[in-house]
Amino acid sequence: MKKNETAEKLTSAFMAEDLFTEDSDLVSVIDAKEIAEDADKPRRTPWYLMAAFFLPIVLMYLIYIGMEVFPFGENSVLVLDMNGQYVYYFEYFREIIHGDASLLYSWTRTLGGEFLGIFAYYLSSPFTLIVALLPKAVMTESLLLLILAKIGMCSFCMAYYLKKSRDVGSYTAVLFGVMYALCAYGVIQAMNTMWIDAMYLLPIVLLGCERMIKGKNPLLYCLTLALLMLTNYYIGFMVCIFLVLYFFFYYFSQNELRLSSFFKAGLRFALYSLIAAAIASIILIPAYYGLTFGKTTFQNTNYEFLQRFDFLDLLTKFLPASYDTVRPEGLPVVYSGLLTLLFAPLFFIAPGIKSREKAGAGILVVLLVLSMNASTVDIFWHGLSKPNWLNYRYSFILCFFLISLAARAFDRFEAVMEDAFSAKRAKDAPSPVNRIAFKSLLVVAIALFAMIIMIQKEDYDYLNDFTTIWVSLAFLGAYLIALHPISCGKSKTAGKAFLLALCAGELFVSGLCDLVALDKDVVFSNRQPYANFMARFRPAVEQVLSGDDMLYRMEKTVHRKVNDNMALGIRGISHSTSDLNASVIKYLNTLGYASRSHWTKYLGGTPVSDALIGIKYLIAEEEVSPLYEEVGTSGDLFIYKNPYTLGVVNTVSADLLTYDAESNSTPFLRLNDLVTRMLGAEETVELFKRVVVDEMDYKNCDWGNVTGHKSYSPIDPDKNASVSFIFDAPTTGEIFVFFPSEYPRDVDLTLNGEDWGTYFGNETRRIVSLGTYNAGDAITLELILQKDNLYLATFVDYFYYLDEELYKEIMPQLQAYAMNISKWDNTFIEGTVKTDAEHTLIYTSIPYDEGWHVEIDGREMPLVKTCDALIAVDASGVFYGEHDIRFSYMPDEYVYAFSICCGGIVLLLLSLLIRYLSKIIRERSAFIRSETAARDESETDLAFAELLKETEHPSPEQPPVLPPPEAVSAQEEIPSEEDAISMEESVISEEDVTSVLRDLFPAEENDISAEDTDL
Repeated sequence: MKKNETAEKLTSAFMAEDLFTEDSDLVSVIDAKEIAEDADKPRRTPWYLMAAFFLPIVLMYLIYIGMEVFPFGENSVLVLDMNGQYVYYFEYFREIIHGDASLLYSWTRTLGGEFLGIFAYYLSSPFTLIVALLPKAVMTESLLLLILAKIGMCSFCMAYYLKKSRDVGSYTAVLFGVMYALCAYGVIQAMNTMWIDAMYLLPIVLLGCERMIKGKNPLLYCLTLALLMLTNYYIGFMVCIFLVLYFFFYYFSQNELRLSSFFKAGLRFALYSLIAAAIASIILIPAYYGLTFGKTTFQNTNYEFLQRFDFLDLLTKFLPASYDTVRPEGLPVVYSGLLTLLFAPLFFIAPGIKSREKAGAGILVVLLVLSMNASTVDIFWHGLSKPNWLNYRYSFILCFFLISLAARAFDRFEAVMEDAFSAKRAKDAPSPVNRIAFKSLLVVAIALFAMIIMIQKEDYDYLNDFTTIWVSLAFLGAYLIALHPISCGKSKTAGKAFLLALCAGELFVSGLCDLVALDKDVVFSNRQPYANFMARFRPAVEQVLSGDDMLYRMEKTVHRKVNDNMALGIRGISHSTSDLNASVIKYLNTLGYASRSHWTKYLGGTPVSDALIGIKYLIAEEEVSPLYEEVGTSGDLFIYKNPYTLGVVNTVSADLLTYDAESNSTPFLRLNDLVTRMLGAEETVELFKRVVVDEMDYKNCDWGNVTGHKSYSPIDPDKNASVSFIFDAPTTGEIFVFFPSEYPRDVDLTLNGEDWGTYFGNETRRIVSLGTYNAGDAITLELILQKDNLYLATFVDYFYYLDEELYKEIMPQLQAYAMNISKWDNTFIEGTVKTDAEHTLIYTSIPYDEGWHVEIDGREMPLVKTCDALIAVDASGVFYGEHDIRFSYMPDEYVYAFSICCGGIVLLLLSLLIRYLSKIIRERSAFIRSETAARDESETDLAFAELLKETEHPSPEQPPVLPPPEAVSAQEEIPSEEDAISMEESVISEEDVTSVLRDLFPAEENDISAEDTDL
């Protein structure tokens, strides 16, 4: 290698490692020289990363094959919320990419609402593009591929982290990377696929954090943290909590306590964390905006300090096949492989690791465990809101940390020197004095055997003796057999292959058992029913949409799940999401629909309520109300039209602003009140009229009064108890029933002796149609108590019928003032409305959202909330007549988010520029100091030579002149740390050093010789 090339590569190596940063640790010259020499060698493909990526994918796919997932069976990956919510969001995302759906607003959720919040929580992963790239017909297979890709990335990133941060061998990186990917959290929570992004990004974020703490380039930390928050802000919040803890752990485990250095590192950490949050604000702010519609007040969280579980119970969850449940009583999901249990304790006795690092790791593990066990702290980790199901959603962080400790210990295990994926790791491998002996491993193994036997004695319901206890004991014994020859240096290649195979077998068995137990708990859905349902309803929906391209709502009476509408493109009310709109859910509930908690479903609709919220078409597999007209068929489905429905925007009487849902006790009275106020009528318009009950019959039932309710209880608990309502139909038409109660208890319904479903359950607590009757028909509705008492509100009429003639007379009056829509899209509506003295309020069935902006004749109008849930505009200040009106959707928060994101990017670039310039300045200063020192030394040498000549041939008149003390001291002066590397740190030959320094810092006249350089 030429000397100038050596100098250039040495310089680039220094710059790449940020050696000139103030807080970084200088590497030795030998390391820099090796880097420069390695630059001449051909780069080898990092095979260990490829192995780390594909091995867990193969194992996870084998697990799904064991679960008989298509094409190896009829099952799919649709389970729990993946089946009920996420798959439909992915279907909608496809329409954003390929169709005309909007990322900002969707009419397919409950009456309509912002969509960016849903995207931020469920869909913002870069892997979501897999779903968009593959055909719609293979949605379930797209989700399978998405899950497998994320599992592979978990192992890939963990292996890279272990290699680059913990300096372990390639074999160790692959082995423990696979264990991280297929830990119980990765296998079980794969159904909540949006959480797995944080799992694979965590190692890279921490790698960037570690480099930043050392004073190196912060770009990796800042960008990956921003990406993590962008992919899922919820789990990202939990990772941010851990980052704060990890900062303290890593800094004090690697550095002595120096306040100035600590504060500088802390300022860098805070600065670049804030910049990352600013960049991610383009998602974070819209996500928070979505949460303000009700999620923040969704539940009354109890912050009382409670212990969540016994510590022995937690130990059981570290064993394979230890799935208990994902329901609220579930324990943390922390199984990370038996090798982690074997080697993590050895980290704390491993030689060659600083004591303060061991102490910090122990403290961090304890803090994570206590966070899970202390209810108040656990709630804080979950964003100050207790999770409904799927507890301890940050448990993968504990898995990660324990696996990283175990990998460090494994890499120091006796004679593990060879690298299974390259050749040897002689430079990186721990020295003989830093290795862990087999006898230490044996002690840990004996303790684990004892723990497992003790756990078996406790007889936990969710632990199977064979799949958990015996499998754990068998694999522990097998690991000892495989590790012993490796520790002795015998058959290491074969031994490592055997060890990797054992680990793969253990992860496969545990993962398969966990998914089998998950299937028993919450059931994996078959692939074909989902595909068949979509194929059955899509043609009917497309028929309606192609025949009527105006803005209206549509619903169906058959449901697979409440989010069907998103997949089918139906603009309706059925929807379920954590990003809920509480006021709309409550409003629909007051109208008699099945609507509560975080979901709404089209059950309980009547011609009146459907008309008021703009439902124009119904798709059903049976006949519906005679007030709807059949307008088409699709296969076995019928398409009905409500000819009396209102538009999405109408002009009504300002009396509607005084509507109060609480002033009426049943949905029937509320609907009458709404229509009355819309018309501005002085007398109540009784579209619904009460039905008088002629007789009540009690079987094995006693009754009493309880605070505004009548209580019905069984006389003999071993026999059926029931209450019957008996009456005759007062007129020809449809009859409805609604039972108000503050203490709902499920009952079974029979109508004239036929099963009529249930009541007071989540979906059945609504208006129930009893069918259409002729005047005088006898009706008997029986309520059969299940187990608990029955409570029905008193002084309330339960049965009503719809006055169809009055309905046909009244509704056209409201229709006459509907908006004439000329153009519309997902985020705007344009057209005309008319106003007069009696119609001055522009009423919409659009959920109230300040992101909507309304202009009348070009003038922006303030929004008014009506019915405590919907948008209205007070047009009393405009002239009567016809007006142009425009609705547009763009929340101010979205503009702020974009601005802050751009500001974060600019701030990041500016900080990197300042960092780069300061680095150049420091390098230039060091170079100038070195050149000055060399020039001074050269001048001193010339002067000294002249003195020597004069000394050799002195004139008779002058005595010999000795060199001044300053010149002698200049010759003997040792360069400072800023100008050169000390001799104690250098093991490069003097010839190499001379060559490099000559090229880096050339003298003015003569080359620098080894004798001239005192290193």
